[in-house]
Amino acid sequence: MGKTLGAVGCFAMAQQAKPLVARLVQNHGRLRGLEQTVRAHPVKATILVRFSLLPAAVKNYGSGSLGVDFWVFLVAALTEVRHRAAAARGARASHPAL
Repeated sequence: MGKTLGAVGCFAMAQQAKPLVARLVQNHGRLRGLEQTVRAHPVKATILVRFSLLPAAVKNYGSGSLGVDFWVFLVAALTEVRHRAAAARGARASHPAL
């Protein structure tokens, strides 16, 4: 629960930086492509980012500043936390020493 609340806090702070990020996106092709992908496929793009090996700060602040809808972000964050918790339980079950 704490990880999700922290992610939501980062997302909310990033929402305030949208004007600055909009200027950065205009000047960088890769960011512009990512923003277009998020607009075209918001759920798919957000879930893929959540499961990527990017640092948590990049996932949370990036999603907030690139215009991901809050509810899409929240569902993706909860999905990631739930998946990682289930994977950890499975690892402990198959390796009791963990």
